[in-house]
Amino acid sequence: MKKNYFFPFFFLSVFIQSTGCVCMTHKEFCARNEEITTIKLDLQLKEKTITELLDRLSQKDQEIGKLTDELRFAQITIEDLKNDIEKLREVDVQVEEKKEEVSNSIEETIPANIPEVTLGTESVTLEK
Repeated sequence: MKKNYFFPFFFLSVFIQSTGCVCMTHKEFCARNEEITTIKLDLQLKEKTITELLDRLSQKDQEIGKLTDELRFAQITIEDLKNDIEKLREVDVQVEEKKEEVSNSIEETIPANIPEVTLGTESVTLEK
């Protein structure tokens, strides 16, 4: 009779141990699922952050492009203004040279010995 009790106790102890293992495996499985879920959420958050950073980078790139265009336009404007200033300087030099020529020609055409006319004499001639 002792043999009959041994066999069910043996299976009962094996069953309890395997149930404990199954419960432990289920707990580990749940813990792993929670870790995986947490990792997925972290990845989604990082993906969203990366997307936002790429959008910002794209906007900054567009701003840099606009600023580069404005810089090129400003450089062209500066070069045009430099050319205009140089032309104005040349014209100014030419005008000064013409003034000197005219001044010299006026000095040459005015006789050096001009009799001085007094006001009294002029008034007399006008009356006559």
